[in-house]
Amino acid sequence: MKPKRSKKRVTVELEFAGDGTVAQIGEMVFSGGVPAPRLGRSARFAVFRERLGRDGLWCPRDGEPTVAGGFQISVTATSRGFRELGRYLLALAEIDSSRDDGYHEHVETLSADGRTRFHFILRKKR
Repeated sequence: MKPKRSKKRVTVELEFAGDGTVAQIGEMVFSGGVPAPRLGRSARFAVFRERLGRDGLWCPRDGEPTVAGGFQISVTATSRGFRELGRYLLALAEIDSSRDDGYHEHVETLSADGRTRFHFILRKKR
C-alpha cells in the first residue's frame, strides 16, 4: 500500500544576477546568472568512501575519515529537472521533523556515464 501524500504551497523569492537572463557580451563571455547561496553555517558537506557490505548495503566503514581532496560534481538538468530538485529540497526544508532528531532521507543515483554511484544522505538539523 502506498503511503498517503500531502501537499503544501510555499512562496519563494528568487534572486538573479542581472535581469534573469544570461546574455553573451563577448566571445565566450557571458553576463547574468544565479548568485551563490548564502549558506553560512546552515549547511555542511562531507564525503565518505562507501563499500558494499556483506548485507548487500553500501556504507562507509565505521570510524573511517572523510575523503580528502578536491572534487567537482557537475549537475546537468533541464529547467524541469532543476525545478524538481528545488521542490525536493524545499520539501525537506518545510517538513515537520520535530519528532525525529535524526531525520534524514537517502537519494541514490548513478553518474551520467554510469561509472560512479552517488548516495546522498540529506540530514535535517533544527
